[in-house]
Amino acid sequence: MSTFPPTSADEIRQIIASLKCKTTSNTYDIPAKFLKISSSSLSSLLSEFFNTCMARGEFPNLPKIAIITPIPKITSPKSPNDYRPISILPILSKVFEKVIYSRLYSFVTSNCMLSPHQYGIRTNHSTELAIAAIYDDMICNKYNKLITCALFLDLSKSFDCDHHILLEKLFYYGVKGRLLKLLASYLENRFQCTKIGDTKSSVLNVTCGVPQGSVVGYLLFLIYINDIVKASTFNTVLYADVINLHISGENHEILEKTVNHELKKIDRLVRANKLYINYSKSNFMLMNNYKNINFSVSINHYPISKQSSLKYLGVMLNDKLNWKPHIEKLVT
Repeated sequence: MSTFPPTSADEIRQIIASLKCKTTSNTYDIPAKFLKISSSSLSSLLSEFFNTCMARGEFPNLPKIAIITPIPKITSPKSPNDYRPISILPILSKVFEKVIYSRLYSFVTSNCMLSPHQYGIRTNHSTELAIAAIYDDMICNKYNKLITCALFLDLSKSFDCDHHILLEKLFYYGVKGRLLKLLASYLENRFQCTKIGDTKSSVLNVTCGVPQGSVVGYLLFLIYINDIVKASTFNTVLYADVINLHISGENHEILEKTVNHELKKIDRLVRANKLYINYSKSNFMLMNNYKNINFSVSINHYPISKQSSLKYLGVMLNDKLNWKPHIEKLVT
């Protein structure tokens, strides 16, 4: 695919109508309420402008300026790594991104580009289905008296993907011509600053990654990480950057060797994509019908912590495959 179908004034009106009337701290923005009031007058002009941008393969520069709002990942953050950077982008950028997203997502789904094991932001996919996919495998293995090792990997700064690698992957999947040029233009020459309260940092250039909080960026990241399912013999379940790997066997010694060997393949692929596994935040669980099995997992000589229960996509899972920890968590 080398071009996107043109948009129309009706489509722009529908997109504007779907916007939430939230106030934004973006200095370069106009209120969403104003855009909604004037949509009947602006829709035709915006559709012509967006069609020109798509025909030329150019994403306008002004909507690329983002204000970063740090959102705490944990209850009591103590360092910058405990925050997630969410990009607040101009309203017009979101409108144009929705136009691009609908066409890119249609191309991705019609060509079956994304792995069926990827459950993030996809129609007819959800966190519940991702959890069920893992849980069903574990239950079947338990009844067949197999030992299952389930790994839950955490990626450091996962959305900081390399632009050149991303564009090469898009080309591999069939995104070419002016369409590839448009997405390259979307990624390059981006700027951002951080705002906390009334204090704002200086504006700096963004040299890698996709904006967290953008419309198109999330889909681009799914494409970026898509090939991880082919890197090993693990059964893989993905929810955006949340990675679950699980594998089973009859003998725990053989299984332990297999897990550590296959993990090296995963780590190599992640590093080749210029991403990194956060070893300290990655965990594994061992589901078995026996007690006191010595089983260790490591990546690059970094030991991965073994857990009897952990939180995955909002649900507490445990090595006994019952719902007691989750029920207790809900009760509290």
